Amino acid sequence: MNGKTRKAKHGAASDDRYGSDEYMQSVTSVRKYWREIARYPLYPQALATAVLLALLSLAAMHGNRVGFFGALLGVGFLSQYLIGVVQETALGHAHPPSMIEEIVTQPGYLRLTLLLLYIGAFAGLGLLTATLGMRLPVYLLLGVAVGLLPVYIAILAVTDDFREAGNPLRLRHYISKTEGGYFVLGVPMIALLWLGYGSGGGLVTLFCFLAVAYLQMALCHLLGFVACHRYSQLNEETALLRQGEDTRRRNAQQEALQMLLAEIDKQLHAGDPRSACDIMFREPGGLNNPLQFHEDLYHALRARDQDVLTLVQGKRLIHMLVQVGHTGRALTVYEQCLNISMFFKPWEMHGVLKLAEAALQERRLQCFDKIVTSIVVQHPDRSETVDLQFRRARYLAETEKDESAALLTLRPLLSAQSHPLYPRITALYRALQGKAA
Repeated sequence: MNGKTRKAKHGAASDDRYGSDEYMQSVTSVRKYWREIARYPLYPQALATAVLLALLSLAAMHGNRVGFFGALLGVGFLSQYLIGVVQETALGHAHPPSMIEEIVTQPGYLRLTLLLLYIGAFAGLGLLTATLGMRLPVYLLLGVAVGLLPVYIAILAVTDDFREAGNPLRLRHYISKTEGGYFVLGVPMIALLWLGYGSGGGLVTLFCFLAVAYLQMALCHLLGFVACHRYSQLNEETALLRQGEDTRRRNAQQEALQMLLAEIDKQLHAGDPRSACDIMFREPGGLNNPLQFHEDLYHALRARDQDVLTLVQGKRLIHMLVQVGHTGRALTVYEQCLNISMFFKPWEMHGVLKLAEAALQERRLQCFDKIVTSIVVQHPDRSETVDLQFRRARYLAETEKDESAALLTLRPLLSAQSHPLYPRITALYRALQGKAA
């Protein structure tokens, strides 16, 4: 195949991928998106993962004790791909991610550890009950473990607080947002699992396990689709789902917020925005959830189109989110504030650079570019702008495997001969040119 033919096919594939992404982002109803959910596991990367998961599950069923836990360990590592499926879909991508890249580059080991604990706990209980000859509990454990695995993975993929992954209220909350789709796919999946386990091996078991893996993949794409369109609803605080004393405290916090907003509105109508800003910093005492209070205040100011107050509150909210480890949400607020003003700056340069790096680690290139543009607008002569552009080029080359885009990013940096990174810039540029040639 010559270069022009490859380029044409690559361009057609890119257009198809872009069109699929656009379609997924434009459709908000699960019912209207069913066809794409059904064919998602048939893409090569997703299908290969599903086949491997089925084979490993079959090996765990027929192996000895060592083989049993070895195969389950393989299932756990391979299930990281399902986390990537949810994450990529939640970011608006309708096509599956690369299997090898997703498993190797999943950031951190906490998600993997929690995934292995989930699989290991159910597997250990199932093995114990099977050894004791208790067949009915084995079937129940299998049904619960496999039935809840996709929603458990979805919470690991999109939430900042991993403790919520085992919260029954949060599990129920995620499932309820799928418009019944979780049960449409989940009930047949559990039935096929039971059939495959009861068949004792052979082609029937393999076929059933393949169908179960297929439905697992489709469920993860479904949950990612729901997260793409209803992220804020899915990340409501668990306090909103509880009853009793917590509800009373939440209502009291809402009343305090409404009183604060009324005072702010009064000063704004009087033409005194400075006093309104001063009032905004009078945080009521005894808040049940200070972080949620400031989230609600931020949303209320955005809804009022109070840009200056939104930026002030956005800066405060970003600090609070980073302190509690909610980096993903902090980046979202940062991006929203940059959409209001490219001169928005939540921190000194060191903190801004850390957030920019976090944006790349979470594969949010658009957010990273907005941060870089903001730095260039505010500090066109600072050396950090070259640092960030070089980091962008490395990300495009190493993570996105887009050498042509990386070369375009590097080309303007070749004039920065006095910059400390200049030798590395030229080295990377030559290496990419060699690959392109």
